[in-house]
Amino acid sequence: MPSFQVDADGDVEMSVPQPVYEFVSAPELTAWDQESLVNWKRERERYVEKIQQKCRTSNEPFDAAVMRVRDTVKPKVLKHLARYVLRKPIEDITDADIMAKVRERTSTLQNGHIPDVQAFFKANLRMDLAEKDIDARILKYYVDFEQLVEDHGFGTMLGVGSSGDDGYRDRMKQRCKLLMAGLAPMMLKVEIERLVLLQNKDARTDDVALYDLILQRATAQQHYHLMQLEEKPDKRVATAGIKKNSEPKAKAKPSDEPPAKQKEKKLGPREGCWICKGAHFAQQCPTATEAQKDDAKKRLGEARAKAAKAARISKSPGQRRVVLNEVLEIPFRPDSGADCCFLPEEYLKELQAVDSSVQATKLDHPVRVELAGTEEEFLVGDDLLKSLGIDVDGMMEQLAGGVPQQEDGDDLDDEPEIGNDESDSVVDTLGALLLNAEMQELD
Repeated sequence: MPSFQVDADGDVEMSVPQPVYEFVSAPELTAWDQESLVNWKRERERYVEKIQQKCRTSNEPFDAAVMRVRDTVKPKVLKHLARYVLRKPIEDITDADIMAKVRERTSTLQNGHIPDVQAFFKANLRMDLAEKDIDARILKYYVDFEQLVEDHGFGTMLGVGSSGDDGYRDRMKQRCKLLMAGLAPMMLKVEIERLVLLQNKDARTDDVALYDLILQRATAQQHYHLMQLEEKPDKRVATAGIKKNSEPKAKAKPSDEPPAKQKEKKLGPREGCWICKGAHFAQQCPTATEAQKDDAKKRLGEARAKAAKAARISKSPGQRRVVLNEVLEIPFRPDSGADCCFLPEEYLKELQAVDSSVQATKLDHPVRVELAGTEEEFLVGDDLLKSLGIDVDGMMEQLAGGVPQQEDGDDLDDEPEIGNDESDSVVDTLGALLLNAEMQELD
């Protein structure tokens, strides 16, 4: 009887799985620039590792399975190396000669130019904060750093190398410094720099110790960050709950009338139009002529200009204020009882700051001004006027306020009223007081 089994198609079923071999091709060196050499060197190392793995499985000799370096170099490049770089016949070139030149080129700076290393790594090295796994994030950060070192020829200055090499400590110190400079977030960077400065001083010159320190602190920070997020209430859920629990506001009932009619419901001036006494403004009067409307508009402009230029007096007794040059408001007391009046320097500086046309001129002597005429007059103060029932503040407010805004909403002044003016009684009272004072002095 046969010792093998056959499937439905008549094929023999193998009792032992057959090995599957992968065709591995050696990378070809086609250029001599630094970037091409770095990529070729990296691919060559991977190729050698695959061949070694294959030889361990098949028990095939390594030298017979691997392709020589010389055979992977493009003929034009090999001829260039033989004449200008190695300066020996092509037949005498060995794999060791080519690999030595490749290592020399990839471990030195391009064109011998030393760039700003700190600015270079600051612009090109980033920690991937989108990676949630802290171990994977830190490992990727170190891999990216090593990739930049290899690709740009920083191996002799920032590469790991051997601890017995000259300048190993200085190289590792600079390497750790650049690794700390690119950390993120900023909280992690500040904490690592403080720990390395004061406590973990061995991490200054040991990238492995620095790796462990970064991993430890980043993991702790991520833990507390997630705990803080879990403790915070979900604002969206809270807002939704408030909206559901709140009672809907009563909507205003829309009016059946069209918008045009709704606008017509706006009330006119309280006293009516000053031309026809109708329930509308003067500018909307149907019986007024254009000349009357223009005259009304002119009167309104003059009233507003007069009110804008008038001095403003505050309503608080004893706290009157005046506007200088229509730009600066300062306190003013007309009856302070002092023999002289002056403007403080701070107000002068403020006025010059807002009005460039103001210039300060130094006088040789003070200027004397007689406000009450050429003869001496008896000036009545606030206390005496208030005892007589005279409100000077209110009178000055009316004088400084100009044309007040009409309460009826019209854009014109009310009709002039006929009757006695209160100012006449004030003048008569003041005249009587002055006459009595003069007679007392004569007595």
